[in-house]
Amino acid sequence: MMTVDKYAVIEQPLYGYRKHQKSTMFSNRIIDYYMHSFDMQCMVSKELTRRKMLDAYKYEFQILHFSKAFVEEINRMIKDPDFESYDNFCSMVSALFELFPDFMSNPYLSQESLSSYVEMLKIDNETDFKNKLHLSRTK
Repeated sequence: MMTVDKYAVIEQPLYGYRKHQKSTMFSNRIIDYYMHSFDMQCMVSKELTRRKMLDAYKYEFQILHFSKAFVEEINRMIKDPDFESYDNFCSMVSALFELFPDFMSNPYLSQESLSSYVEMLKIDNETDFKNKLHLSRTK
């Protein structure tokens, strides 16, 4: 939306979801599907950075990226242990710091609502990762 001159809103629903036992929502493919939002957010962040469109709202966009490409995925892992993946966690952390090397200096990180997620960025082994998710599930 940041690159278009005009857009329109269509008020009618043009698609719907049907759930059945053979659908993606009930298969092992769902784990890959949920990482697509991470992949898409990374692609958007890379493109906006390439176009130098983030300068005025650098910190705000970093937090948006963090929320979409890290916090949402972690919450999925907390909610459903089937989504738990240390490899995906490492990919998310790595991508965050690759895109935004100065992320830890973001002034919005001091928000209380982000504190537990910011702490997770310091995790450097699978055991601590699993323990953190387990503790979060029992709260």
